[in-house]
Amino acid sequence: DISQGMERSILGSLKVDGQMSADMTTISEAAPLREIIAAFRDADVSYLHVINGDGRLSGIISFRDVRPILSDFGRDRGLSDLILARDVATRDVLTVHPDDSVEEALERMAAHAIAQLPVVDPADGKLVGTIKQKDVLAAYERAVLRREMEMP
Repeated sequence: DISQGMERSILGSLKVDGQMSADMTTISEAAPLREIIAAFRDADVSYLHVINGDGRLSGIISFRDVRPILSDFGRDRGLSDLILARDVATRDVLTVHPDDSVEEALERMAAHAIAQLPVVDPADGKLVGTIKQKDVLAAYERAVLRREMEMP
């Protein structure tokens, strides 16, 4: 449990929207395998956020998801056009909302052994950002430092 020993009041007072990043790599669920490979190569990321035509998060693809496909099918041009992002993506994606507390986000990450979570708008399910464990820990350290500086 990475939040063990941390002051829960600090984590509970910080909101996801203040710690998330809008800088994330997305791909259309209709994108063929060759575009998925290119996105991983060009963006140098571990995850691609898969969105539908309305901008809603429909899944996530990790490089680990693509690796077996590459070893099974190689870079066969015909097959790379038939395999789409929606076919490769993990559909059951754990998410958080902008108004959730950082404590809640950190607990979800720890419970599922993941280092980042997509942030979606609760009203329409649209992807608005991503929050990473390292950013949460940095925000916590900043908040602790501010609190210590305010003490007499």
